[in-house]
Amino acid sequence: MAIIVGIFFQHLNKKTRKWAFFFSLIAGGIGFMVVAYGHTHLSSILGFTLIGIGWIAIISIPFTILTNALNGKHDGIYLGLFNCFICIPQIVASIASFAIFPLVGHSMAHMLAIAGVALIIGGCLIWIVKEDDSQTDRIKKGI
Repeated sequence: MAIIVGIFFQHLNKKTRKWAFFFSLIAGGIGFMVVAYGHTHLSSILGFTLIGIGWIAIISIPFTILTNALNGKHDGIYLGLFNCFICIPQIVASIASFAIFPLVGHSMAHMLAIAGVALIIGGCLIWIVKEDDSQTDRIKKGI
């Protein structure tokens, strides 16, 4: 299901891209909550489907926003730095999980709920990102 949603992401314009990212991360957050507290096979299928939709948005839309904002100079450097700002928080979160896990009563369900809340917050924060389509505008103008 996530791959099908990802195919639609390639046809998004600047306005619909933010909405798609917002709803996808909200769906992923809800998916984590459903997996955390659901007790049936159906809830697991629904939860993991929603998590997959959030995942495909995370790995595709931010790179689209960045590459559209670049002017063609030093793209490799910017993409490398962007990748660092993806990997370093993952490492920090992994290390921090050792401290958080005991605080939530050694409950994996609560850890998944925290992940869900983090995705929902991330989805809401997309609205503070200023998106510039400088590369796209140059291509359309033939520069």
